[in-house]
Amino acid sequence: MRLGAVTILSFSAALAPSTKAAPAGDNTEHKLNIVRTTAHNGITVDWITRESQGRTYTPPSRPPSGARPRVPGAHQAKVRREFQGPTGTVPIARINEEIPMKQLPPCISADGLNATKIQARGGAAGKHWYASSSQRSRNHGGGAFISTHKPFIERQRDFSLLQIAVIHDAADQPNGAARRRQTVEAGWQYYPPFHKDGPLLFTFFSTDGHQSQTDLVGGYNTKVKGWYQHDKDIHPGMPLSQFSVDGGDQQEIEIMFMLSEECWWLYTLDRYVGCYPTSLFHPKGVDARNTLATGATSVSLYGEIFNSGEQVTTTDMGSGHPAGEGWQHAAYMRKMTWLDVDGNTTHHWDGTSEVDDPARYSIDAKFKSGIKDWDSFMFLGGPGAGGRIGG
Repeated sequence: MRLGAVTILSFSAALAPSTKAAPAGDNTEHKLNIVRTTAHNGITVDWITRESQGRTYTPPSRPPSGARPRVPGAHQAKVRREFQGPTGTVPIARINEEIPMKQLPPCISADGLNATKIQARGGAAGKHWYASSSQRSRNHGGGAFISTHKPFIERQRDFSLLQIAVIHDAADQPNGAARRRQTVEAGWQYYPPFHKDGPLLFTFFSTDGHQSQTDLVGGYNTKVKGWYQHDKDIHPGMPLSQFSVDGGDQQEIEIMFMLSEECWWLYTLDRYVGCYPTSLFHPKGVDARNTLATGATSVSLYGEIFNSGEQVTTTDMGSGHPAGEGWQHAAYMRKMTWLDVDGNTTHHWDGTSEVDDPARYSIDAKFKSGIKDWDSFMFLGGPGAGGRIGG
Protein backbone atom coordinates (compact mmCIF):
# COMPACT_ATOMS: atom_id res chain seq x y z
CA MET A 1 0.00 0.00 0.00
CA ARG A 2 1.45 3.36 -1.03
CA LEU A 3 0.90 6.15 1.46
CA GLY A 4 2.26 9.63 0.95
CA ALA A 5 2.80 12.99 2.51
CA VAL A 6 -0.11 15.27 3.28
CA THR A 7 -0.73 18.97 3.72
CA ILE A 8 -2.21 20.29 6.95
CA LEU A 9 -5.35 22.33 6.50
CA SER A 10 -5.70 26.06 7.08
CA PHE A 11 -9.03 27.62 7.88
CA SER A 12 -10.53 30.60 6.13
CA ALA A 13 -10.69 33.47 8.57
CA ALA A 14 -11.48 36.20 6.06
CA LEU A 15 -14.23 38.13 7.83
CA ALA A 16 -15.28 41.59 6.73
CA PRO A 17 -16.59 44.10 9.28
CA SER A 18 -20.35 44.56 9.26
CA THR A 19 -21.73 47.98 8.46
CA LYS A 20 -23.39 48.39 11.85
CA ALA A 21 -23.14 47.06 15.36
CA ALA A 22 -25.24 44.07 16.36
CA PRO A 23 -28.52 44.82 18.12
CA ALA A 24 -28.10 44.30 21.83
CA GLY A 25 -30.69 41.54 21.92
CA ASP A 26 -29.07 39.24 19.36
CA ASN A 27 -27.13 37.27 21.97
CA THR A 28 -28.98 38.09 25.18
CA GLU A 29 -29.57 34.41 25.91
CA HIS A 30 -25.80 34.12 26.41
CA LYS A 31 -25.45 37.47 28.25
CA LEU A 32 -22.27 38.06 26.31
CA ASN A 33 -20.42 41.36 26.08
CA ILE A 34 -20.35 41.87 22.30
CA VAL A 35 -17.61 44.34 21.40
CA ARG A 36 -17.89 44.08 17.64
CA THR A 37 -19.73 42.09 14.97
CA THR A 38 -18.35 41.01 11.60
CA ALA A 39 -20.06 39.36 8.65
CA HIS A 40 -18.68 37.68 5.56
CA ASN A 41 -20.12 35.22 3.06
CA GLY A 42 -23.17 34.42 5.16
CA ILE A 43 -21.31 33.88 8.44
CA THR A 44 -21.80 36.39 11.27
CA VAL A 45 -19.34 36.45 14.16
CA ASP A 46 -19.72 38.27 17.46
CA TRP A 47 -16.43 39.25 19.08
CA ILE A 48 -16.94 39.02 22.84
CA THR A 49 -14.82 39.55 25.92
CA ARG A 50 -13.65 36.15 27.12
CA GLU A 51 -14.69 36.77 30.72
CA SER A 52 -18.30 37.52 29.70
CA GLN A 53 -18.75 33.77 29.17
CA GLY A 54 -18.72 33.37 32.95
CA ARG A 55 -15.96 31.34 34.54
CA THR A 56 -12.72 31.36 32.54
CA TYR A 57 -10.65 28.24 31.92
CA THR A 58 -6.93 27.85 31.26
CA PRO A 59 -5.83 25.29 28.67
CA PRO A 60 -3.10 22.74 29.38
CA SER A 61 0.44 24.05 29.00
CA ARG A 62 1.40 21.34 26.50
CA PRO A 63 -0.26 19.59 23.56
CA PRO A 64 -2.17 16.40 24.39
CA SER A 65 -0.05 13.28 24.58
CA GLY A 66 -0.22 11.81 21.10
CA ALA A 67 -0.28 15.09 19.20
CA ARG A 68 2.14 14.39 16.38
CA PRO A 69 4.76 16.29 14.43
CA ARG A 70 3.82 16.80 10.81
CA VAL A 71 4.72 14.22 8.21
CA PRO A 72 7.68 15.11 5.99
CA GLY A 73 6.74 17.66 3.35
CA ALA A 74 3.54 18.75 5.07
CA HIS A 75 2.82 22.45 5.49
CA GLN A 76 2.06 24.00 8.86
CA ALA A 77 -1.54 25.09 9.26
CA LYS A 78 -2.17 28.82 8.94
CA VAL A 79 -5.09 31.17 9.44
CA ARG A 80 -5.58 34.04 7.00
CA ARG A 81 -5.86 36.99 9.33
CA GLU A 82 -7.58 39.38 6.94
CA PHE A 83 -9.69 40.47 9.88
CA GLN A 84 -9.18 40.11 13.61
CA GLY A 85 -11.43 41.04 16.47
CA PRO A 86 -10.59 43.79 18.95
CA THR A 87 -7.83 43.08 21.46
CA GLY A 88 -9.01 40.88 24.30
CA THR A 89 -11.96 39.37 22.42
CA VAL A 90 -12.77 35.88 21.17
CA PRO A 91 -15.07 34.90 18.26
CA ILE A 92 -18.53 33.36 18.60
CA ALA A 93 -20.29 32.40 15.36
CA ARG A 94 -24.03 32.96 15.29
CA ILE A 95 -26.26 30.06 14.27
CA ASN A 96 -29.82 30.92 13.33
CA GLU A 97 -30.69 27.83 11.30
CA GLU A 98 -32.14 24.70 12.85
CA ILE A 99 -30.15 21.49 12.34
CA PRO A 100 -31.14 17.85 12.79
CA MET A 101 -30.16 16.19 16.06
CA LYS A 102 -27.02 14.11 15.87
CA GLN A 103 -26.95 10.44 16.77
CA LEU A 104 -24.19 8.00 17.59
CA PRO A 105 -23.02 5.46 14.99
CA PRO A 106 -24.27 1.87 14.71
CA CYS A 107 -21.39 0.28 16.61
CA ILE A 108 -22.71 2.28 19.56
CA SER A 109 -26.48 2.12 18.93
CA ALA A 110 -27.32 -0.39 16.20
CA ASP A 111 -30.76 -0.69 14.64
CA GLY A 112 -29.84 -3.13 11.86
CA LEU A 113 -31.62 -1.23 9.10
CA ASN A 114 -29.83 -0.83 5.76
CA ALA A 115 -31.06 1.27 2.85
CA THR A 116 -33.12 -1.53 1.31
CA LYS A 117 -34.94 -2.24 4.58
CA ILE A 118 -35.48 1.45 5.26
CA GLN A 119 -36.98 2.06 1.81
CA ALA A 120 -39.23 -0.98 2.18
CA ARG A 121 -40.62 0.49 5.38
CA GLY A 122 -41.83 3.51 3.47
CA GLY A 123 -39.12 6.13 3.60
CA ALA A 124 -35.66 7.13 4.74
CA ALA A 125 -36.45 10.61 6.09
CA GLY A 126 -34.54 11.29 9.30
CA LYS A 127 -32.21 8.31 8.93
CA HIS A 128 -28.49 8.60 9.75
CA TRP A 129 -25.90 6.51 7.87
CA TYR A 130 -22.45 5.69 9.20
CA ALA A 131 -19.03 4.21 8.55
CA SER A 132 -17.50 4.02 12.01
CA SER A 133 -14.88 2.59 14.32
CA SER A 134 -15.19 2.37 18.10
CA GLN A 135 -12.54 1.91 20.79
CA ARG A 136 -14.03 0.66 24.06
CA SER A 137 -11.56 1.60 26.80
CA ARG A 138 -11.71 3.92 29.77
CA ASN A 139 -10.01 7.07 28.58
CA HIS A 140 -9.39 10.79 28.90
CA GLY A 141 -9.74 11.55 25.21
CA GLY A 142 -8.36 10.69 21.81
CA GLY A 143 -8.12 11.86 18.24
CA ALA A 144 -6.79 11.52 14.71
CA PHE A 145 -5.67 13.40 11.64
CA ILE A 146 -8.81 13.63 9.47
CA SER A 147 -8.78 14.37 5.74
CA THR A 148 -10.93 17.26 4.53
CA HIS A 149 -13.31 17.19 1.57
CA LYS A 150 -16.21 19.07 0.05
CA PRO A 151 -18.69 16.23 -0.55
CA PHE A 152 -21.67 16.31 -2.86
CA ILE A 153 -24.88 17.07 -0.92
CA GLU A 154 -28.10 16.00 -2.66
CA ARG A 155 -30.67 17.91 -0.61
CA GLN A 156 -30.44 21.26 1.13
CA ARG A 157 -30.98 19.69 4.56
CA ASP A 158 -28.82 16.59 4.19
CA PHE A 159 -25.47 16.73 5.93
CA SER A 160 -22.14 14.93 5.57
CA LEU A 161 -19.37 14.89 8.18
CA LEU A 162 -16.22 13.24 9.52
CA GLN A 163 -15.69 13.42 13.27
CA ILE A 164 -14.63 12.09 16.67
CA ALA A 165 -16.94 11.43 19.62
CA VAL A 166 -15.66 10.83 23.16
CA ILE A 167 -18.37 8.92 25.01
CA HIS A 168 -19.54 7.86 28.46
CA ASP A 169 -21.88 5.00 27.63
CA ALA A 170 -24.07 5.01 30.76
CA ALA A 171 -23.91 8.28 32.66
CA ASP A 172 -26.06 9.10 35.68
CA GLN A 173 -28.88 11.59 35.05
CA PRO A 174 -30.70 14.17 37.19
CA ASN A 175 -33.61 13.12 39.40
CA GLY A 176 -32.70 9.44 39.23
CA ALA A 177 -33.63 9.12 35.54
CA ALA A 178 -32.32 6.19 33.51
CA ARG A 179 -28.66 6.39 32.57
CA ARG A 180 -27.86 7.84 29.15
CA ARG A 181 -24.83 8.37 26.95
CA GLN A 182 -22.89 11.61 27.19
CA THR A 183 -20.54 12.91 24.49
CA VAL A 184 -18.17 15.62 23.37
CA GLU A 185 -17.75 15.68 19.59
CA ALA A 186 -15.87 17.61 16.90
CA GLY A 187 -14.88 17.44 13.25
CA TRP A 188 -15.97 18.98 9.97
CA GLN A 189 -19.53 19.07 8.70
CA TYR A 190 -21.11 20.19 5.44
CA TYR A 191 -24.68 21.34 6.07
CA PRO A 192 -25.71 23.88 3.38
CA PRO A 193 -28.07 25.96 5.57
CA PHE A 194 -25.07 26.77 7.79
CA HIS A 195 -22.69 27.58 4.94
CA LYS A 196 -23.51 26.88 1.31
CA ASP A 197 -19.89 27.08 0.14
CA GLY A 198 -18.56 24.08 2.07
CA PRO A 199 -17.84 22.41 5.41
CA LEU A 200 -17.35 24.10 8.76
CA LEU A 201 -15.41 23.14 11.85
CA PHE A 202 -18.03 21.98 14.34
CA THR A 203 -18.36 20.93 17.95
CA PHE A 204 -21.25 19.18 19.69
CA PHE A 205 -22.05 17.88 23.15
CA SER A 206 -24.81 15.84 24.73
CA THR A 207 -25.55 15.18 28.39
CA ASP A 208 -28.82 13.28 27.88
CA GLY A 209 -28.26 10.68 25.17
CA HIS A 210 -28.88 12.99 22.20
CA GLN A 211 -32.44 13.68 23.29
CA SER A 212 -32.48 17.47 23.11
CA GLN A 213 -30.68 20.57 21.86
CA THR A 214 -30.97 23.18 24.58
CA ASP A 215 -28.78 25.33 26.82
CA LEU A 216 -26.41 23.37 29.07
CA VAL A 217 -27.92 20.04 27.94
CA GLY A 218 -26.69 19.54 24.39
CA GLY A 219 -26.27 21.01 20.94
CA TYR A 220 -23.98 22.41 18.26
CA ASN A 221 -21.20 24.97 18.49
CA THR A 222 -22.45 28.07 20.28
CA LYS A 223 -26.09 27.68 19.25
CA VAL A 224 -26.71 26.62 22.86
CA LYS A 225 -24.88 27.46 26.07
CA GLY A 226 -22.12 25.03 26.94
CA TRP A 227 -19.05 25.67 24.78
CA TYR A 228 -16.28 27.85 26.25
CA GLN A 229 -14.35 29.77 23.56
CA HIS A 230 -10.69 30.31 24.40
CA ASP A 231 -8.77 30.96 21.18
CA LYS A 232 -8.86 34.41 19.57
CA ASP A 233 -8.86 33.10 15.99
CA ILE A 234 -10.12 29.53 15.54
CA HIS A 235 -13.71 28.79 16.55
CA PRO A 236 -16.59 26.36 15.92
CA GLY A 237 -18.58 27.45 12.89
CA MET A 238 -15.48 28.54 10.95
CA PRO A 239 -15.30 27.51 7.26
CA LEU A 240 -12.62 25.20 5.93
CA SER A 241 -10.57 26.75 3.16
CA GLN A 242 -8.72 23.75 1.68
CA PHE A 243 -9.84 20.30 0.58
CA SER A 244 -8.17 17.14 -0.65
CA VAL A 245 -7.83 16.74 -4.41
CA ASP A 246 -8.65 13.39 -6.00
CA GLY A 247 -5.37 11.91 -7.16
CA GLY A 248 -3.45 14.92 -5.83
CA ASP A 249 -2.60 16.79 -2.64
CA GLN A 250 -4.37 15.63 0.50
CA GLN A 251 -5.47 18.14 3.14
CA GLU A 252 -6.17 17.27 6.77
CA ILE A 253 -6.78 18.59 10.25
CA GLU A 254 -5.84 17.11 13.60
CA ILE A 255 -8.82 16.77 15.95
CA MET A 256 -8.23 15.69 19.56
CA PHE A 257 -10.10 15.93 22.85
CA MET A 258 -8.30 15.84 26.19
CA LEU A 259 -9.76 15.93 29.69
CA SER A 260 -7.79 18.41 31.79
CA GLU A 261 -8.50 20.85 34.61
CA GLU A 262 -12.30 20.43 34.68
CA CYS A 263 -12.66 20.75 30.91
CA TRP A 264 -12.81 18.60 27.80
CA TRP A 265 -10.38 20.60 25.65
CA LEU A 266 -10.50 20.54 21.85
CA TYR A 267 -7.06 20.62 20.24
CA THR A 268 -6.81 21.49 16.55
CA LEU A 269 -4.48 23.53 14.33
CA ASP A 270 -1.73 23.25 16.96
CA ARG A 271 -3.74 24.95 19.68
CA TYR A 272 -6.44 24.46 22.26
CA VAL A 273 -9.46 26.20 20.76
CA GLY A 274 -11.92 25.90 23.64
CA CYS A 275 -13.61 23.35 25.83
CA TYR A 276 -16.72 21.82 27.32
CA PRO A 277 -16.61 22.31 31.12
CA THR A 278 -17.09 19.07 33.06
CA SER A 279 -19.80 20.74 35.16
CA LEU A 280 -22.15 20.29 32.18
CA PHE A 281 -22.17 16.54 32.75
CA HIS A 282 -22.99 16.44 36.46
CA PRO A 283 -25.64 19.02 37.33
CA LYS A 284 -26.79 19.39 40.91
CA GLY A 285 -27.62 16.07 42.51
CA VAL A 286 -25.64 13.95 40.03
CA ASP A 287 -22.50 12.11 41.17
CA ALA A 288 -19.68 13.21 38.87
CA ARG A 289 -17.88 9.89 39.27
CA ASN A 290 -20.28 8.11 36.92
CA THR A 291 -20.45 10.75 34.19
CA LEU A 292 -18.29 12.21 31.43
CA ALA A 293 -17.08 14.73 34.01
CA THR A 294 -14.43 12.27 35.25
CA GLY A 295 -13.68 10.24 32.13
CA ALA A 296 -15.03 8.40 29.11
CA THR A 297 -15.72 4.72 28.44
CA SER A 298 -15.26 4.72 24.65
CA VAL A 299 -14.16 6.79 21.68
CA SER A 300 -15.61 6.66 18.17
CA LEU A 301 -14.23 7.97 14.86
CA TYR A 302 -16.62 7.99 11.92
CA GLY A 303 -18.33 9.44 8.91
CA GLU A 304 -22.03 10.30 9.12
CA ILE A 305 -24.72 11.21 6.60
CA PHE A 306 -28.13 12.66 7.48
CA ASN A 307 -30.92 11.64 5.09
CA SER A 308 -33.50 14.46 5.03
CA GLY A 309 -35.80 13.19 2.26
CA GLU A 310 -38.03 10.14 1.86
CA GLN A 311 -35.78 8.51 -0.74
CA VAL A 312 -32.36 7.14 0.22
CA THR A 313 -29.92 10.00 -0.34
CA THR A 314 -27.18 10.22 -2.97
CA THR A 315 -25.14 12.45 -0.63
CA ASP A 316 -21.45 11.47 -0.55
CA MET A 317 -19.49 10.56 2.58
CA GLY A 318 -15.94 11.91 2.71
CA SER A 319 -14.64 12.27 -0.83
CA GLY A 320 -17.37 10.03 -2.21
CA HIS A 321 -14.81 7.40 -3.18
CA PRO A 322 -15.14 3.94 -1.59
CA ALA A 323 -12.62 3.03 1.10
CA GLY A 324 -11.04 0.38 -1.12
CA GLU A 325 -9.70 3.05 -3.50
CA GLY A 326 -7.32 4.15 -0.74
CA TRP A 327 -4.71 6.89 -0.70
CA GLN A 328 -5.37 10.07 -2.71
CA HIS A 329 -8.93 8.96 -3.45
CA ALA A 330 -10.87 7.87 -0.35
CA ALA A 331 -11.23 9.92 2.84
CA TYR A 332 -9.01 8.80 5.69
CA MET A 333 -8.25 9.08 9.38
CA ARG A 334 -4.66 8.42 10.45
CA LYS A 335 -2.75 8.35 13.74
CA MET A 336 -5.94 7.18 15.45
CA THR A 337 -5.21 7.22 19.20
CA TRP A 338 -6.83 7.29 22.62
CA LEU A 339 -5.47 8.71 25.88
CA ASP A 340 -5.14 6.64 29.02
CA VAL A 341 -6.86 7.86 32.19
CA ASP A 342 -3.47 9.05 33.42
CA GLY A 343 -3.64 11.67 30.65
CA ASN A 344 -0.06 10.93 29.61
CA THR A 345 -0.09 7.53 27.90
CA THR A 346 -1.17 7.32 24.28
CA HIS A 347 -2.47 4.06 22.81
CA HIS A 348 -2.78 3.20 19.15
CA TRP A 349 -6.33 2.40 18.10
CA ASP A 350 -7.26 -1.29 17.81
CA GLY A 351 -11.05 -1.08 17.98
CA THR A 352 -13.93 -2.50 15.96
CA SER A 353 -15.38 -1.14 12.71
CA GLU A 354 -18.87 -1.19 11.28
CA VAL A 355 -20.83 0.14 8.30
CA ASP A 356 -24.62 0.13 8.39
CA ASP A 357 -25.12 0.10 4.59
CA PRO A 358 -22.10 -1.52 2.86
CA ALA A 359 -23.76 -1.10 -0.55
CA ARG A 360 -23.00 2.64 -0.36
CA TYR A 361 -20.41 3.35 2.33
CA SER A 362 -17.33 1.43 3.44
CA ILE A 363 -14.29 1.21 5.74
CA ASP A 364 -10.83 -0.26 5.15
CA ALA A 365 -9.02 -0.26 8.52
CA LYS A 366 -5.40 -1.06 9.34
CA PHE A 367 -4.93 -0.79 13.09
CA LYS A 368 -1.44 -0.87 14.62
CA SER A 369 -0.06 -1.09 11.09
CA GLY A 370 3.50 -0.11 11.96
CA ILE A 371 3.55 2.26 8.97
CA LYS A 372 5.41 5.46 9.83
CA ASP A 373 3.21 8.53 10.27
CA TRP A 374 0.06 6.39 9.93
CA ASP A 375 0.11 3.73 12.71
CA SER A 376 -3.60 2.97 13.22
CA PHE A 377 -5.60 4.34 10.29
CA MET A 378 -8.63 3.78 8.11
CA PHE A 379 -10.01 4.82 4.76
CA LEU A 380 -13.76 5.41 4.75
CA GLY A 381 -16.68 6.85 2.81
CA GLY A 382 -18.39 6.33 -0.50
CA PRO A 383 -21.11 7.60 -2.82
CA GLY A 384 -24.74 7.66 -1.87
CA ALA A 385 -27.62 5.81 -3.52
CA GLY A 386 -26.94 4.91 -7.13
CA GLY A 387 -23.21 4.52 -6.56
CA ARG A 388 -22.17 7.60 -8.54
CA ILE A 389 -19.77 10.08 -6.93
CA GLY A 390 -21.25 13.55 -7.02
CA GLY A 391 -24.84 12.33 -7.25
